[in-house]
Amino acid sequence: MSLNTALGRHGPAVDAGRALDPEAITAPGRRMAYHADLGRSLAHLRGREGDATRELLLAETIAPQRLRLDPLVRDCVIHLLGRPTPSHTRRDLRGLAHRVGILT
Repeated sequence: MSLNTALGRHGPAVDAGRALDPEAITAPGRRMAYHADLGRSLAHLRGREGDATRELLLAETIAPQRLRLDPLVRDCVIHLLGRPTPSHTRRDLRGLAHRVGILT
């Protein structure tokens, strides 16, 4: 999944991610990376912005310090801020943007 996300193959990345059980990943950093990568791929699929935001927020709960310093996550949040989203998703996304240092 991570490789597909890095290569911009977002549909296949999401498909691969759904086939995995993130609860089986015992290392918190790897579990955070799973949710962050899934969120980054979902962000590029039309209509999946809410799902992307939820995955990024879940990744943040697992390893907040790591997620907040990730430049790829930061770029993803900027991308999501430019997309139309429902008000509740927008609120959560703006909070995340603040925590990753995009909004002050």
